[in-house]
Amino acid sequence: MVLRAIHDPMNTSFSSTPLEAEMGIKARIRQIGKVGRICCSILLVVSGLALFTWVIGGITGFVKLTNAPSVSIGEWSYSGGVTVSNLIITAVWAIWAIGPWLMRRIFVQFTRDEIFTSSTARLIKWLGVWNLVQFFCLNPSFLLIGLFLLALGWCMELAVSLKQEQDLTI
Repeated sequence: MVLRAIHDPMNTSFSSTPLEAEMGIKARIRQIGKVGRICCSILLVVSGLALFTWVIGGITGFVKLTNAPSVSIGEWSYSGGVTVSNLIITAVWAIWAIGPWLMRRIFVQFTRDEIFTSSTARLIKWLGVWNLVQFFCLNPSFLLIGLFLLALGWCMELAVSLKQEQDLTI
């Protein structure tokens, strides 16, 4: 019996069969998916708490970027207020939170071994669109990242169709 050794460049070890090599790669992808999912979840919780604090602080008058007019009704006075700058910052913050949410969904699919699926390709394309929105809102460096992710999403769609054709072939 002759065993064919396959070199695994990520592990620098030799597997005895192609199936073992594929299982090792899938295990690493699942591990990356778990770590990425945890990191994105923590990022979403922290940014959600910060956004909640910002909104409540803007309503109560604790957080104010500009001077809002004070309102007096009888003996009750309110010097807080939702200013335009508070609304803009809240909107930008909410748009920013979409990226980690999309990345978390991609990592969840990786933990389920759903790598070359149409939903993963769709999520990668949405992440590219999100980066293009970030380019127009905040930072010009997001342009190339967004275009790259859109192209990667289209390549993933092609890979999904090739995988489906291969699965149908005997």
